[in-house]
Amino acid sequence: MVVFPSEHLLFELGRLSLIIRQGMYLFSVFLTLYISKVFGFNIDINFPLVYKSSGRDSQKSYFGYSVAFHQNNDGKMILVTAPKAKTTVFKPGVIEPGVLYKCPFKGVGFPSNCVEVEIDRTGNDNIVKNGSFSYEDLKNNMWLGVTMDVQRHGEKNVVVRQQTQ
Repeated sequence: MVVFPSEHLLFELGRLSLIIRQGMYLFSVFLTLYISKVFGFNIDINFPLVYKSSGRDSQKSYFGYSVAFHQNNDGKMILVTAPKAKTTVFKPGVIEPGVLYKCPFKGVGFPSNCVEVEIDRTGNDNIVKNGSFSYEDLKNNMWLGVTMDVQRHGEKNVVVRQQTQ
Protein backbone atom coordinates (compact mmCIF):
# COMPACT_ATOMS: atom_id res chain seq x y z
CA MET A 1 0.00 0.00 0.00
CA VAL A 2 1.34 3.43 -0.99
CA VAL A 3 0.47 6.47 1.13
CA PHE A 4 0.61 9.88 -0.49
CA PRO A 5 0.88 13.00 1.69
CA SER A 6 -2.13 15.23 1.63
CA GLU A 7 -2.15 18.37 -0.50
CA HIS A 8 -2.24 20.49 2.64
CA LEU A 9 0.95 18.88 3.97
CA LEU A 10 2.73 19.37 0.63
CA PHE A 11 1.66 23.03 0.58
CA GLU A 12 2.99 23.57 4.11
CA LEU A 13 6.31 21.86 3.27
CA GLY A 14 6.67 24.05 0.18
CA ARG A 15 6.05 27.21 2.24
CA LEU A 16 8.55 26.08 4.86
CA SER A 17 11.15 25.40 2.17
CA LEU A 18 10.57 28.88 0.71
CA ILE A 19 10.93 30.52 4.13
CA ILE A 20 14.18 28.63 4.79
CA ARG A 21 15.60 29.63 1.37
CA GLN A 22 14.67 33.29 1.91
CA GLY A 23 16.23 33.22 5.37
CA MET A 24 19.43 31.71 4.03
CA TYR A 25 19.55 34.32 1.27
CA LEU A 26 19.10 37.19 3.72
CA PHE A 27 21.72 35.70 6.04
CA SER A 28 24.24 35.37 3.19
CA VAL A 29 23.63 39.00 2.11
CA PHE A 30 24.07 40.18 5.70
CA LEU A 31 27.24 38.10 6.13
CA THR A 32 28.71 39.40 2.87
CA LEU A 33 28.07 43.02 3.81
CA TYR A 34 29.41 42.49 7.33
CA ILE A 35 32.61 40.81 6.15
CA SER A 36 33.23 43.44 3.46
CA LYS A 37 33.05 46.17 6.11
CA VAL A 38 35.29 44.36 8.57
CA PHE A 39 37.81 42.67 6.29
CA GLY A 40 37.78 44.98 3.27
CA PHE A 41 40.89 46.15 1.45
CA ASN A 42 42.53 48.95 3.39
CA ILE A 43 43.32 52.14 1.49
CA ASP A 44 44.65 55.01 3.58
CA ILE A 45 42.87 58.13 2.33
CA ASN A 46 44.22 60.35 5.12
CA PHE A 47 47.94 59.81 4.45
CA PRO A 48 48.32 58.59 0.86
CA LEU A 49 51.68 57.89 -0.73
CA VAL A 50 51.73 59.58 -4.12
CA TYR A 51 54.36 58.67 -6.67
CA LYS A 52 55.03 60.56 -9.88
CA SER A 53 57.08 59.73 -12.90
CA SER A 54 60.13 61.74 -13.80
CA GLY A 55 58.55 62.42 -17.20
CA ARG A 56 56.47 65.47 -18.01
CA ASP A 57 53.47 63.69 -19.47
CA SER A 58 52.69 61.04 -16.86
CA GLN A 59 48.98 61.06 -17.72
CA LYS A 60 49.54 60.30 -21.40
CA SER A 61 52.17 57.70 -20.55
CA TYR A 62 49.72 55.64 -18.43
CA PHE A 63 52.05 55.88 -15.42
CA GLY A 64 50.81 53.37 -12.86
CA TYR A 65 49.35 50.90 -15.36
CA SER A 66 51.00 48.00 -13.50
CA VAL A 67 52.25 48.28 -9.93
CA ALA A 68 54.14 45.73 -7.82
CA PHE A 69 55.81 45.79 -4.42
CA HIS A 70 59.36 44.42 -4.41
CA GLN A 71 62.28 44.03 -2.04
CA ASN A 72 65.91 43.25 -2.82
CA ASN A 73 69.38 44.32 -1.60
CA ASP A 74 68.52 47.94 -2.43
CA GLY A 75 65.61 47.82 0.04
CA LYS A 76 61.84 48.05 -0.34
CA MET A 77 60.51 49.56 -3.52
CA ILE A 78 57.48 49.90 -5.71
CA LEU A 79 57.87 49.02 -9.38
CA VAL A 80 55.60 51.06 -11.63
CA THR A 81 55.14 50.85 -15.38
CA ALA A 82 54.18 53.47 -17.93
CA PRO A 83 53.46 51.60 -21.21
CA LYS A 84 53.35 54.70 -23.43
CA ALA A 85 56.19 56.67 -21.86
CA LYS A 86 59.04 58.17 -23.81
CA THR A 87 62.54 57.26 -22.70
CA THR A 88 66.10 58.41 -23.27
CA VAL A 89 67.61 54.98 -22.56
CA PHE A 90 67.01 53.52 -26.02
CA LYS A 91 68.92 54.68 -29.08
CA PRO A 92 67.40 57.72 -30.86
CA GLY A 93 64.40 57.02 -33.08
CA VAL A 94 62.42 54.81 -30.70
CA ILE A 95 58.90 56.22 -30.19
CA GLU A 96 57.04 55.64 -26.89
CA PRO A 97 58.41 52.20 -26.02
CA GLY A 98 57.23 52.25 -22.40
CA VAL A 99 59.19 52.55 -19.17
CA LEU A 100 59.67 50.63 -15.93
CA TYR A 101 60.19 52.89 -12.89
CA LYS A 102 61.70 52.00 -9.53
CA CYS A 103 60.26 54.04 -6.66
CA PRO A 104 61.97 53.68 -3.25
CA PHE A 105 59.43 52.89 -0.53
CA LYS A 106 60.28 54.82 2.62
CA GLY A 107 56.85 55.18 4.21
CA VAL A 108 54.48 58.01 5.02
CA GLY A 109 56.03 61.47 5.05
CA PHE A 110 59.02 60.48 2.91
CA PRO A 111 58.17 61.37 -0.68
CA SER A 112 60.50 59.86 -3.22
CA ASN A 113 61.02 60.26 -6.91
CA CYS A 114 60.74 57.33 -9.25
CA VAL A 115 63.80 56.48 -11.32
CA GLU A 116 63.73 54.87 -14.73
CA VAL A 117 65.09 51.31 -14.84
CA GLU A 118 67.36 50.54 -17.77
CA ILE A 119 66.15 47.38 -19.47
CA ASP A 120 67.56 47.64 -22.98
CA ARG A 121 69.81 50.19 -24.68
CA THR A 122 69.37 49.07 -28.29
CA GLY A 123 67.02 50.75 -30.70
CA ASN A 124 64.95 49.68 -33.68
CA ASP A 125 67.38 47.18 -35.16
CA ASN A 126 67.48 45.19 -38.37
CA ILE A 127 69.27 41.99 -37.42
CA VAL A 128 70.77 39.70 -40.05
CA LYS A 129 71.92 36.19 -39.13
CA ASN A 130 74.20 34.25 -41.47
CA GLY A 131 73.13 36.32 -44.46
CA SER A 132 69.94 34.30 -44.96
CA PHE A 133 67.76 35.08 -41.95
CA SER A 134 66.86 38.60 -40.88
CA TYR A 135 64.28 40.29 -38.69
CA GLU A 136 63.51 43.72 -37.37
CA ASP A 137 63.50 44.31 -33.64
CA LEU A 138 61.09 47.26 -33.49
CA LYS A 139 60.57 48.92 -30.14
CA ASN A 140 58.20 51.67 -31.25
CA ASN A 141 54.93 51.67 -29.28
CA MET A 142 55.68 48.27 -27.74
CA TRP A 143 53.75 48.95 -24.50
CA LEU A 144 56.47 47.73 -22.17
CA GLY A 145 55.02 47.02 -18.75
CA VAL A 146 51.45 46.13 -19.57
CA THR A 147 52.01 42.98 -17.52
CA MET A 148 54.54 42.61 -14.72
CA ASP A 149 55.48 39.92 -12.21
CA VAL A 150 58.09 40.11 -9.47
CA GLN A 151 59.73 37.96 -6.85
CA ARG A 152 58.86 39.36 -3.43
CA HIS A 153 62.42 38.90 -2.14
CA GLY A 154 64.79 38.45 -5.02
CA GLU A 155 66.56 39.98 -7.93
CA LYS A 156 64.42 38.71 -10.82
CA ASN A 157 61.46 40.54 -12.31
CA VAL A 158 59.47 39.99 -15.47
CA VAL A 159 58.11 42.91 -17.47
CA VAL A 160 56.19 42.01 -20.59
CA ARG A 161 55.77 43.95 -23.79
CA GLN A 162 52.43 43.34 -25.43
CA GLN A 163 52.53 44.77 -28.93
CA THR A 164 54.91 43.79 -31.65
CA GLN A 165 54.97 45.01 -35.20
